[in-house]
Amino acid sequence: MLVQMNIQNLSSNFFDAFRALNGASPFPWQEEAFRRLTNGEPLGPVDVPTGLGKTAIITVWLLALAWHRLGRGVAVASRLVYVVNRRAVVDQATDEVERLREKLCDSDNPVIRDLCAALGLASGKDLLVSTLRGQKAENRDWLTDPVRPAIVVGTVDMIGSRLLFSAYRSNRWLRPLYAGLIGQDAMVIHDEAHLEPAFDALVRSVAAMQQETGGGALGKPLRVLSLSATQRGEDTQTPPLFDVNAHLAGEAKQRLEAKRTLNLREVKPADLAEEMAAHALSLGDAAGVRGIIVFANRPDTAMTVAAKLRDSVGDARVAVLTGRMRGFERDLLVKSPIFRALCAKDPDTLPDGAAYLVATSAGEVGIDLDATHLVTELAPLDAMAQRFGRGNRRGTGAATLAVLWSTAHTDPKTPLGEQRARTLDLLTVIVEDGGGDASPLRMAPRLKTAEARLAMTPAPAILPLTPPLVESWSQTSLPDRDRPDRPEIAPWLHGLEEGEEPDVMLVWRAEVACLTDPANRLAARSLERAVEAMRLSPRERLRLPISVARDALTRLTRRLKGDEKASRILLSAPRQSPEVRVAALGDLDWKRDLPPGATLFLPLQAGGLGRDGHLDPAAAPLEPGHLDVADPDGPEERAVADLSELRVLVDAAGVIVGVLSPQSAEKTKAIKGKPLKDATTGLRPLLRVPLKPRGEGVSDGEDESSPRALVYLARPPDAVQESSSISQVPVPLDTHCKAVGERARAFATRLGLPETLCDALALAGEWHDEGKARPVWQRAVGNTDPDPARAWAKSGGTERTETLGGFRHELASLLKAEDDGTLADHPERDLILHLIATHHGRGRPWFDSDAYEKGGNMSLSRHEESDAAQALRFHRLQRRFGPWGLAWLEAVLRAADWSVSREQSGNCAP
Repeated sequence: MLVQMNIQNLSSNFFDAFRALNGASPFPWQEEAFRRLTNGEPLGPVDVPTGLGKTAIITVWLLALAWHRLGRGVAVASRLVYVVNRRAVVDQATDEVERLREKLCDSDNPVIRDLCAALGLASGKDLLVSTLRGQKAENRDWLTDPVRPAIVVGTVDMIGSRLLFSAYRSNRWLRPLYAGLIGQDAMVIHDEAHLEPAFDALVRSVAAMQQETGGGALGKPLRVLSLSATQRGEDTQTPPLFDVNAHLAGEAKQRLEAKRTLNLREVKPADLAEEMAAHALSLGDAAGVRGIIVFANRPDTAMTVAAKLRDSVGDARVAVLTGRMRGFERDLLVKSPIFRALCAKDPDTLPDGAAYLVATSAGEVGIDLDATHLVTELAPLDAMAQRFGRGNRRGTGAATLAVLWSTAHTDPKTPLGEQRARTLDLLTVIVEDGGGDASPLRMAPRLKTAEARLAMTPAPAILPLTPPLVESWSQTSLPDRDRPDRPEIAPWLHGLEEGEEPDVMLVWRAEVACLTDPANRLAARSLERAVEAMRLSPRERLRLPISVARDALTRLTRRLKGDEKASRILLSAPRQSPEVRVAALGDLDWKRDLPPGATLFLPLQAGGLGRDGHLDPAAAPLEPGHLDVADPDGPEERAVADLSELRVLVDAAGVIVGVLSPQSAEKTKAIKGKPLKDATTGLRPLLRVPLKPRGEGVSDGEDESSPRALVYLARPPDAVQESSSISQVPVPLDTHCKAVGERARAFATRLGLPETLCDALALAGEWHDEGKARPVWQRAVGNTDPDPARAWAKSGGTERTETLGGFRHELASLLKAEDDGTLADHPERDLILHLIATHHGRGRPWFDSDAYEKGGNMSLSRHEESDAAQALRFHRLQRRFGPWGLAWLEAVLRAADWSVSREQSGNCAP
């Protein structure tokens, strides 16, 4: 059993534990990866052919971590961050991780019991899992315990933005927290690394920068592992992790020798879509064909092929997967019968015949699909290799790989024409000299040649990561609009491609009609706060190149001509002033008004979205619940108190007169006509947006029940957002601070930090909330007792933060600690003061101007001196620990604060 492991029986115990978790024995490359991880040896890139268990590297990491925590081998990262730049693959990877967690719950298996004990888990349920994308809401429990093993799965944008202190879809106070926990004591696994060479270079630059600064000295450096079946380069320094000869037996041999017969067919450029559909139908007509995948290079080609297939076999057997689908419909597709018919594991069969999936590059990589046959148009070699990997993936059949091409594909004057021509030459050799054998065993060596690399998609220009850039991004307390010198991070995540077009986002929301109504005369700041309260999720965003959005919305504008309500939108443009404003679709200046990253919020009355999630200017408005899909709970029946969030309209008396969460409309219709405070028990208002100028009376045609405010509500408290000061009963301040200090010390000790740092974290925990003893803060939480010895850290349900006027208690804590003699001679005084200042994400490098207590007994000059001291302290500590190391130390204290707050306040989840 795992707890009895020693060097001699390492291999056999790894086999037993791997089999218990994965239901199968490990492949030789997985065993070698475990050996290298536990010995601290470089892994090198994992160049494994498709279908040979790349994602099982997660299991390998977990077993290596257990081995380390038994006191054997070198340190292994506490967190695994799994990155792949395909949203559907992220959700599929999450499903695999959740399956792994379920296996860890098998308490009847002695191997599993010992594994959980080694990992410090009471059961598999304690393994922290979070997805930074998709319909699954992020589980933020991983932010509240830096010791417990955690697996975080996300896209390049979501993980990369957090690594670079920019955290898309998050407020700036959380940015250092994410950066610290992803950039320190973590292992980043970059799947399908060939797709994003810029991100691969970025994470390696971060790891190298840590070694050059203090981050490596903490003993928890970032480790990076790249996975791909089509690596672009050779790592000559590290022995290959995958050895073909070691895998020519059993299931691995079956997959490597999977029968795939390649044939090439030239067509006329104008006939491409017609020929692709016809070829797919001819292959699908044969007996025993479960599913056909058709790969197109462009979304418009894919849509044309799908339309032709539907004309022949009907809608129920045809689906489309492209990168220009909204997330909600993409998530539904993954659960559809068509998708299940093409799954590699336990596939279903459609009753009426073969399933047809038409896909662009969105279906090329990572997704565990296994088609009976494939039809594809010619693409660069790296794309072709990935597409071929979706045919006869398990090696149980015999797949035809039909490649259609025309002179338009190989025209050197067109983008990628030269690469496609080289690919055609290589494929022709396979057909003429190799009998068309495109099995993984035969393809793998062909992908490693110099000629093959010239046939692959060129890598984008990769920008260097420099210390001044990271220094600028790490100053997270400063708003982006106040730092015009701070560059957007996207070029560092994805590289720079010549002629690459930036994207914009489209979102459909029910409240847009209210927010854009001229009668409400909402100020820019109110609109900005409404957009913040929306808390947009990927499932409701439609990402499109600016030119595609412009052409489609221009046609939509013509359809909506004369309908002003349907044509009014909200435009959110970062780094513009104002950032959010009302606009008319027909009046947009696409060059001036839509910078990269802009979001257009459309009213439901505009329509423009097809049922498959693609932008369609001719599409009339769908049912509200199909256009506005913001509700994370979905349409399932739930009580109001069980909802995660809700949007309602209230009248002047605070009575609910409308529900603007379409997917929740049925389950919430009973609350209409009831007072807001009585009908939404369990939800807390996030924002109240007045819909009439204050003091304005009832207009003609209105009555007292007309909507007067839009209210956003959410489940409280999101402890990770602001460590709420509300609890079920008052929590004494001294009790809270003592517990946080003890928890911080416990975390630091279990993380193996030096005693001086453990002591610093403990003292920072004891001091972190001392500023809450100030009368202004006590009044805000409803404590009328003037005795500081009876100050509260958490209220008993009352909180009036509007009375604080911007006052920040952590700044008051810092000022008090600066004057305390007991800390003056501590060797880690700098760090203690910094941790106190930043335990809510502020103070990097200073506080907002309104954070100081109004009418307090400290002079303005003292405030300015403290700000200057904090800024200098921040920069000294960044140089000492490195940007990610310092953020990680902050995260340890914040985790201690939040975990204690949850226990003391009686709230179970962040």
